[in-house]
Amino acid sequence: MPEEKIMTIWCSVDLDDAPAQVRFPESANIDYLKEVIKEKFELNVRASRLVLWKLIKPEPVGPDTTFADRIRSRGNNVKEFAIRLSTEEMVSEVFLELRKREVQVLVEVPSTTSRKRSASPAEMDGRTSGPKRSDTFKHLHSPYTSDDADLPSDAWLVEVHSKIWDRQDLSSKLFHKVDVTLAHYDALQERLRKLHPDRDSSDYIAGANEVLSIKLEILQRYQPIPVSAPSPFLQRAHSGNEQIPVNDREDLEESDGNNAELSSFFPATLEFLDLSSLGLQNQPPRLPLPLFLRQEYSLISRLLEARPATSSGCTIVSGQPGTGKTAFLHLKVIESMISGRAFLYQTVNGVVYHVSRTVKEIKSWPSDEPIVAFVDADSGTIMPASFLRRHSVQIIAASSPGGTEQSWLKQGDSLGFVATLAADLWSPDELFLTGIFLHPHDLSFKRLKESVSYFGLNPRRCFGASQSENNLLQLTREIENKIRSVSVKIDILTLLNSAYTSRGVSHAIFELAPSDGRRLLGDARIGAVSPWALDMLLKEYETRQANAAADFYISIAGMPSAGSLRGRLMERQVLKYFDTLHGPQDFSIRSLASSTISEWTYPGPAVPSPNILHME
Repeated sequence: MPEEKIMTIWCSVDLDDAPAQVRFPESANIDYLKEVIKEKFELNVRASRLVLWKLIKPEPVGPDTTFADRIRSRGNNVKEFAIRLSTEEMVSEVFLELRKREVQVLVEVPSTTSRKRSASPAEMDGRTSGPKRSDTFKHLHSPYTSDDADLPSDAWLVEVHSKIWDRQDLSSKLFHKVDVTLAHYDALQERLRKLHPDRDSSDYIAGANEVLSIKLEILQRYQPIPVSAPSPFLQRAHSGNEQIPVNDREDLEESDGNNAELSSFFPATLEFLDLSSLGLQNQPPRLPLPLFLRQEYSLISRLLEARPATSSGCTIVSGQPGTGKTAFLHLKVIESMISGRAFLYQTVNGVVYHVSRTVKEIKSWPSDEPIVAFVDADSGTIMPASFLRRHSVQIIAASSPGGTEQSWLKQGDSLGFVATLAADLWSPDELFLTGIFLHPHDLSFKRLKESVSYFGLNPRRCFGASQSENNLLQLTREIENKIRSVSVKIDILTLLNSAYTSRGVSHAIFELAPSDGRRLLGDARIGAVSPWALDMLLKEYETRQANAAADFYISIAGMPSAGSLRGRLMERQVLKYFDTLHGPQDFSIRSLASSTISEWTYPGPAVPSPNILHME
């Protein structure tokens, strides 16, 4: 077998130290890269505690003396110019373009972590304060920095537990339900324009400073409108007193420049979890806050509750990446703490905790009392700890297809059958309202709509892309590069089938959705993420084989789960044919219902809109 390709990137651990190169195999994930960085820089810290940030715009390595100043000149909020890398991501998919002599990664470590290296001459001479790593992110604001070296790597769990364990009385302060109308939207836009006057410009980078507090203020200052008796007046949030009459749908559509598409989302009900009232010093890194509470979460919860509370009820919550499976798992963690129900929790790094009246890291579990174990398994190297695989433990794991080590599912132990559920895709209402009202950044409807035309209704990709035009360009280029990098030995059907069992480029093109209320992943329907993504794939394969699209259509003709995809393919090929016609042309059309033949005149070239909302 040929040797695996080795990749090399430049990274910086201390801004005031010279950047260095690290090498790793092409198949590595971010977890593996952290281990490599720990060894390379001799860091005396658990690799899982490192936080990696990918610079949106790589920074030249030299001259070394000005590197730190160049990074600091980008601002004091690292999230404004870098993207935090998730542990489950594959390095080859994140770094598609390896830059020579350009730093692509900033490494954030606990502020008091030290190196195992010998002291430098300057340190031995007393001219420096020693090897403690306290300056890396000193000038930058990052939600993942901790000033307390004695805190465990999962300090958020300890802190949240200390504030909400068995506190049902806090539910009304943490869980919110608000009826929103177009008047809420208008009030929000007015406030955000005052905060960011340039927010409508093409080069605007979506700000985060004060944005979320404004959004929550507007949501919480309104009085919920009873669905059975809608109020003729809506309180304007930013004034607190002024009343806005909203009498009927025509009034809604007249607002915001007659944007009927936007107004169609209103009125709506937003339910969300907000932990800001707790004053947390350590935010849950795997739980986006505020968290939109999808109706899908309630449905999956009911399915889980209907299963046996033992190993016979073990379940993996899976489905399309980026749709909130990990958030759902951590929502169940929060709900269990509030209700005072003991549980086990395995982090994405494999650490297991017993959470009851205390939070304790454990290495074994001898009890025969039934208990649920929430497992964050969205990493290619993670599986439930072996001591959790016993009859008394119901494992609830969250993972994208192929996102967790699968060998444990095949072991002949006490687990029995493990059900794998597919979470449903987001609806347009869910994505747009969450992005506009609950995302920490100032995401505009216009940018969200454009992102949807490329990435479908995927909140992870769309919210990231909508923050700036550069983000959108980068993410579209990454997908294009991934498509071009697909081996010539892999046909489109193989790529499609891999969406059910593995992670990678297939999920940027194809999406999985449950076929019925049972939510079984094996029965999931498969479609195209967007017309753009499908077209990019087919164009690349058509450069390799002229009839690639037609062959693909034939190969999925007998797949009931691919009905919508066949429709997309047919639409593309028909429009592609029509584009070759230079003027009107007559066609004979046969009805599928009655076989009646009629005449139809094609009026002229058809040009599809580049920004069609993906509504399937």
